[in-house]
Parts: sequence; structure tokens; C-alpha cells
Amino acid sequence: MIRTATIRSFARVGVLAVLSAGVVAQPILAADKVMYAKDGDIVLQAGSARTRVGKWTIAQDKTAAGGVVIRQKNEGAAKIYVAAAKPADYFEMTFAAVAGKPYHLWVHGRADANYWANDSVFVQFSGSVTEAGEPAYRIGTTGAAEVNLEDCRHCGVSGWTWQDNGYGAHALGAPIYFAKSGAQTIRVQTREDGLAIDQILLSPATYLRDEPVDTFDEGADPAPAPAPKPAPQPDPQPAPAPEPPPTDSARVRVLQWNLHHGTDSHGKYDIVRIAAWMARMQPDVIMLNEVEKNTGWGNEDQPARYEAMMEQLTGHKWYGLFSQEFGNWSANGKGHLILSRYPFDSTARQAISYDRVIGSAGINVHGRTISLIITHLDPESHSRRLTQAKEVVAWASSISDNRILTGDMNAWPDQSSIAEFNKSYRDSWNDASSKGKATQYAGLDPDGATKNGRIDYIFYSRTASHLTVLDSRVYDTREPGKPMASDHRPVVTTFQIR
Repeated sequence: MIRTATIRSFARVGVLAVLSAGVVAQPILAADKVMYAKDGDIVLQAGSARTRVGKWTIAQDKTAAGGVVIRQKNEGAAKIYVAAAKPADYFEMTFAAVAGKPYHLWVHGRADANYWANDSVFVQFSGSVTEAGEPAYRIGTTGAAEVNLEDCRHCGVSGWTWQDNGYGAHALGAPIYFAKSGAQTIRVQTREDGLAIDQILLSPATYLRDEPVDTFDEGADPAPAPAPKPAPQPDPQPAPAPEPPPTDSARVRVLQWNLHHGTDSHGKYDIVRIAAWMARMQPDVIMLNEVEKNTGWGNEDQPARYEAMMEQLTGHKWYGLFSQEFGNWSANGKGHLILSRYPFDSTARQAISYDRVIGSAGINVHGRTISLIITHLDPESHSRRLTQAKEVVAWASSISDNRILTGDMNAWPDQSSIAEFNKSYRDSWNDASSKGKATQYAGLDPDGATKNGRIDYIFYSRTASHLTVLDSRVYDTREPGKPMASDHRPVVTTFQIR
């Protein structure tokens, strides 16, 4: 039974016309086995799924909730990196939800042989939207919520596990909203074979920020509240879960990455793989260096392609600003790209010394103006970097706070150009590290290295009264048989906007 003081009983019914104020309406047609609680939590018994396509099958399992699972046999199939609009293998269930509520998605699953390559699925919905009401994770598109049982690389996976659509130690996935109240369809499609699922939970309240501890039974009795998600043991420096923000705040995930012209660390051009990794990290804002527009690196408009691919992969509208590195704003060439799920209220570009530039865009988050600034300092000269850093700081001082400044600074934390930034900005990695909330994959040295040391930064202004760092993470983009997706490692910082 569920270990919580707030869910006291479930009603098992079919598809509902409407759920309103915690009242369970009458079923409108026969359907899958779904349980509803008065506080709005929805539990789907996956082993009852009536719609099954391809290799998903129902099986008896005494260790599973209800003794039944839906599973796909492990046949060693290759991992699928992008969801399919018309997948070969999937199952669907129908339930009812309330429009405008944030639902947290949890999947209770078990990987064959406790192997990390048997532990993930894509999840889509018929009527899901973002908090802003834009379509997201929709059936019939390639946008999907991705659920990996393993919390992070080398975290390990063991037995039955509750997991959400956030990837990373203690990282919570984005909530699911629905455009209309009433009947909804969930589609779970294969990402890796060898996974069994017994229950799926959509929680607008009790498990919006807390992981379930056990599975759900009908008529469950109250018991102690759920325990927090345990820290993964294999990581040398696991980050504790960030405290949930108050209701008068929002979270924004900022990704900084030098894309090496669209090539991996062995020189292979593959911007599709890069875009898939960007979507996987679930950013709200993306700050990119070494993006090429109609040059010999791919001979294509990379800024437009990245924007289009992110829309396709996430189901969100994205807004882009490209700043050509030599200051000829309308020309082709190498430059910086800002992508944002939030519309731009303002944009600006500025040339600085030695053929470098600054790009800037203003967005509004939770009623606060956030100024996004990106640059790329000289790779060869200490003195040039110091000059450029001073110019960036001076120019950005005229832009409204709260400022987030990112880029490949080509300098380690102890160099003079970084010291110049530190006069006006805080280093989000350092702040996250001081809280025990900076994480990286095992074996990375030195701490937080994004290339040969830590040279890619996400700063925020010291006078930013509405920005707080929750966590920061350097990602490992290697995959079996493949090198890193770029010669730099991406870094993501989560900010709380008050």
C-alpha cells in the first residue's frame, strides 16, 4: 500500500468525463484499469492496457503491483534516440484529467538483468500542453517525455523503481498539463527493449515533487509520508535533491555548450545527434557557441535547423537569436545562438575587440525580466581575453538585471579574465558546488571540466535579486561506440526565479 497520509483510498473506474474538485465522475465507456484518488492522483495499471502494438505483451509477475506487467522482451535491439510519430512498438491507455493542473509523471518499472540499457521509454499524450498552453509530448509527433529508470550515468538500477521524466541525480522532470478536462490517451513507446512496467502515476499534488515509495492498491490506508529520493551511491559527489521552490517562483534550466561546428570529438558532423542531446537535457534556455550558418561545416543554416529540431523534439515553440562572430549580423559564418522557450522581449548584439561579439536577448519569466548574454573569448591570448572580458562586463552593465552571462571563455577559473567576470558576476557552478548540488559523471577531472579543464561558464549578476542557483551539472555525451557529441561537455544550471 502507498505510504502517504494524503491518499486514503482509490476508486477504480473507466474513462471519466470530467474530474472536478476531487469528485470522480461516472465512466463514459469501458476502458483500461485506472484508479483515482480524491486529491487528483491517477494510477494506471499498465498490465491492463487494451491497446498494444508490436512487441509489448502482458505477463504474470508475482513481484509486480497487481501481479501483472506489460513488458517488451530484451532482444538486444539498438536504443532509439528520438521518439517516432508512428512507432512500431507501443501501448496506450485512457484516463481522465483536469485542464490547467500540473501533473507529475512517474513510471514504476524494472529493467531486465538490472541493466541500464533496458531501462527507458518515451511517453506521449493526446492532449498534453506546456504551462503556457503550447502542445507538448503529443502523440503523432516526435516530441516525448523520456523516462530512464537509472537516475544518472553510473547511478545503477536495481529491481522495481519509480522514475519520472527528469534525468540526473534528483532532477525532477517537467510537469504535464492538459488543454482540456476529460478523457486523455497516454502512449508509451519503446526506447530500449527489456523493460517491464506495472504502474504509471500522474500526480497533481502528493507526488508533484516527491517520489512515491511503494506501489498503489485500491482502498489504501494512510501511512507515513513518502521519503525523499535517495542519493545514488556510485557517484563520487552526488547532489542532494533541491528543495522545492515556493509557489511564487519558477525554475529555469540554462544550457551552455560549445558545439564544435556541429561535429563530435572525433570530427564527425552530426547536428541531429547534438539536437537529441539538447532535448534530453530538458533546458528552457540554450546558449551555444561555434554554430555555423551556411559554411563548410555542414553547408547548412545550423541556427534554423537547431531551432526547428528542438521544436520537433520537445513539442515546444522555440525562439532564436544568431550573432555572427565577426559582427556582420546578416552574414553567414560562425557565431553564437540563443534559443529560448520564452519569447524574446528584446535583442541586442555588440562587436568587441579581436573579432568577437556579444549576443543578448531579454525574456520574461514569472513576471521577471531575465537578460541572457553570450560571448566567446579568444582561444590564444590571455591579454586579449582580459580585454574582451572587460568589454563584455562594461557593455552588459547597461542591460537590465537579472543577467545570466554564459560562454566558452577559454580560461580556467584562476585566470585574470575570469577574475574580471567575478567582480560583477557569480559563478553558478561554484555556488551549486558550495551547496553540494554540483554534479558530474564519475571519473571527470578536474572538477566540472567542460574540456581540458573548466572553460565554459554560466555566470549570473551579483545584483540579480530574483535569481537563485538550485543545481548545476556537467553532462557526459558519450554513448556506446560513440565519442562525445562535441569536443566540449555541456553544462546546465537550474535557476529559481522569485
